[in-house]
Amino acid sequence: MPNIGEEKTYAGITADEGFKLALEVLPLTGFEIWKTRPMGWLIITNRETQSGAVNATVAFRPGTETAMTISLASDTAPEDEIRKCAEEFLLAFEQRLQSS
Repeated sequence: MPNIGEEKTYAGITADEGFKLALEVLPLTGFEIWKTRPMGWLIITNRETQSGAVNATVAFRPGTETAMTISLASDTAPEDEIRKCAEEFLLAFEQRLQSS
């Protein structure tokens, strides 16, 4: 079961702002939001790929710089396909962040 994770930090946004932006961007990049935990800035989501479902968790942690952690896993998709899902989300998130 391939599993990848990445953490990014962002200055100038709160954990709540990052959470709300991720809620907008995830569906735009093919993810279906399954569950949210707004009090903990946590999003659980899934995305169907050619090889099967990719499960993802996106979480935000407040601090001097807000930290965003994204973890993705799949029982059927290869690691490169999972990594592509992560990269597409991160690119769209950061583009949206810069334009706001």
